Amino acid sequence: MSEIKNNSKRYPGNPSRFSLTFYTLLLWSCICYSQKEDYNWIFGTYGRGEWWTGVNTFQFTDSSLLITRLPDLIHGHYTAASAISDAQGQLVLSTNGMQIRNGQMDTIDGGGRVNYNQFWEKFHFTNEQFDITVGLNLPQGTLLLKWPDKDSVISLTSNWLNIDGVTDYCRGLFLNVIDTKNEPYRVVVKDHHFFTDSLSVGTLQACRHANGRDWWVVAPGYYHNKFYVFLLDPSGIRLHHTEWVDRYYEHAVGQAWFSPDGTKYVLIDVPARIEILYQGHLTILDFDRNSGTFNKLRKEDFFGLTNAVGCAISYDSRYLYTGNATDLHQYDLKADNILATKKLIAKSDGFLSVYGPNATKENDFSFFQLAPDGKIYGPGGLTLHMHRIDYPDEAGSAAQVSQHAIETSDNNNTITNMPNYRLGPLDGSPADTLGLDNHPVAKFRFEADTANHLRVRFT
Repeated sequence: MSEIKNNSKRYPGNPSRFSLTFYTLLLWSCICYSQKEDYNWIFGTYGRGEWWTGVNTFQFTDSSLLITRLPDLIHGHYTAASAISDAQGQLVLSTNGMQIRNGQMDTIDGGGRVNYNQFWEKFHFTNEQFDITVGLNLPQGTLLLKWPDKDSVISLTSNWLNIDGVTDYCRGLFLNVIDTKNEPYRVVVKDHHFFTDSLSVGTLQACRHANGRDWWVVAPGYYHNKFYVFLLDPSGIRLHHTEWVDRYYEHAVGQAWFSPDGTKYVLIDVPARIEILYQGHLTILDFDRNSGTFNKLRKEDFFGLTNAVGCAISYDSRYLYTGNATDLHQYDLKADNILATKKLIAKSDGFLSVYGPNATKENDFSFFQLAPDGKIYGPGGLTLHMHRIDYPDEAGSAAQVSQHAIETSDNNNTITNMPNYRLGPLDGSPADTLGLDNHPVAKFRFEADTANHLRVRFT
């Protein structure tokens, strides 16, 4: 169930008689402060032409999705976006890679200009009407994480640079630290360029350490033959080690996700250089949460129909979904031969999204993200509409892909980047030494089958 609200204020089986068919039961693990940190998604346009359409918020609750449009907010998320909420699901911070804002969408002290470099000015526009930071054009180019055992949040952002007017790359990462102990929040460490090696653009991702407290943060290298693995613990963040893999291609645009159970890492991307634009790459690796190491590489190259390819993984960590413009595929991550299970489950229906006077754009499949309600959402390219995979834990067509199901005020192909905050310690593992416990909380939603009112689907 979803509700859409316009807001100009600045806040944000085999059914039998009397039987119930249980399709999915989501078990949400609750540890310490982690429960609803991903309940608020912030995304939206940088404007179209001479007019401004505003920012969108998705607020997930235990029973519904509330979609709010903020037309008066002169602020955008080009493709970079991250947010973090508190344990009760109230928005704490959000960022577009250029600014950091609080839960009321106001810039925090020291957050009006962060991660400053040559591209900051490129995506900052001023005229007689507006002073706009449209956000970095870096899918998964920024990430907010709770600093373990501290009343602080850290912001990691790719240091996006251009070498010669043609070649983009990322020269390491910016670190900002935000004190969230008391309001008003403030940046206490600003634009610290703590890592300087060359990275691919964006695709920053994190996974909870097996101890249930710390974070592994992974960033692909420029040529994708190595991955930089950082550890965020109470002492701070540092490069832990480098992982080498049998891959070699230049920096690329796409998405990376860990499976909800933390056992798989998936990266899908297409190189950004125009002469190699259509050489798409899918990389699947097993991940060890104890050591932060990868193993068992599976790789697949494909014809990229766009450089905005993306992926997401179902809540039970079984099914991987990949979007490539007109095609949406599903893989079974539990199979012995994952790549052999590739199945086309949807083709774009060619729906034209109208986003301005005499302006339309065909919806496609690109970036995706698993939501707290167990569904997967993704923008339809540079359009007003978003797709939804209603039952991603189901195989094949039973996953039920609802194309252009959600209308937004505008969305420049943005999805909010955040890890799985509910993943707790790996019980009985070598790292399970902090005395933290997994406390599963059973939450579910249900809907009646319109063809048979005695059949109810739980999610």
